Amino acid sequence: MVKKIKYSFLLLLLAAAAVNAQQITVKASTDTTKYKVGDYIVYKLEFAYNKNIKINYPSVKDSVKNLDFIQEEPPVKQESSIKAMETRSYIFSKYDSSIVRIPEYRVFFTDGQKQDYLVVNSITLTVATIPVDTTKDIQDVKPPVEIPFDWLLLLIIAAVIAVLAGGGYFIYSYYKKKKLPPVKAEPEIPPYELALKELNTLEAKHLWQEGKVKEYHSEITEIVRKYFEGRFGFLALEMTTSEVLKSLESSTMGEKIKDLTEKFLNNADLVKFAKFVPIPTVNSEMMEQALNIVHTTKPEVVVEQKSEGENA
Repeated sequence: MVKKIKYSFLLLLLAAAAVNAQQITVKASTDTTKYKVGDYIVYKLEFAYNKNIKINYPSVKDSVKNLDFIQEEPPVKQESSIKAMETRSYIFSKYDSSIVRIPEYRVFFTDGQKQDYLVVNSITLTVATIPVDTTKDIQDVKPPVEIPFDWLLLLIIAAVIAVLAGGGYFIYSYYKKKKLPPVKAEPEIPPYELALKELNTLEAKHLWQEGKVKEYHSEITEIVRKYFEGRFGFLALEMTTSEVLKSLESSTMGEKIKDLTEKFLNNADLVKFAKFVPIPTVNSEMMEQALNIVHTTKPEVVVEQKSEGENA
């Protein structure tokens, strides 16, 4: 009789635990398990729970550290009188090929006064590069077009050059006889002022809003690379992304923006060379990142204080 009572009590405990476990569930999933470099990886968390349960939603951006976070989508929620179902979506990407395992992590919740947690299931993904046929030689899309030599055009060009040279010599001789007042040289614009001016001009063009995404990313990276040349003194316009990042390490100021510059240039490289089509928020973030790079590294302006004698 005692054994039957103990067995019945154990069954009740197991049933109560099963009911409690069914009050909340969470499932992690992705739209597929095979991606190419630069693809959007949509990572979803699907919650089903009783409405009296309060969920402490995890920071997925911090939990999934082996993917590059892009943005979090607004949650989608459906409710009944007792139950609730909620889907939270996060967009990631990966810029090099590898096998990626999104690990397990905990989601804490409160049921009345009791706090407990669930374990989110792990997911394994494969990120591959775009296949390239290495057996074929690199060829032009079309063969070079041969243009026949035009002697008439050459004579016209020679005549125009002769007229311009004669006019230039006449003007030079005329002004040489007159003593012209010295011309003041225009002050040189500091690199950071020039970069900010060019960034404002680019933003006013609304290139990416009009579908010219590749042109937008080309111009904004050229402005920042030209700024690096004037600010840090290395030939950023002729360097690859990795060479630019290496050169930034040579100065304390450049080291401050290395991570930001790496994300900025990698996004632009994907658009220019991998035909990557970014979402609108990535395009607007590119402008914010470029302005942040310039403002962070611009030199401090020192204001000279005049002495009392000079004021007098």
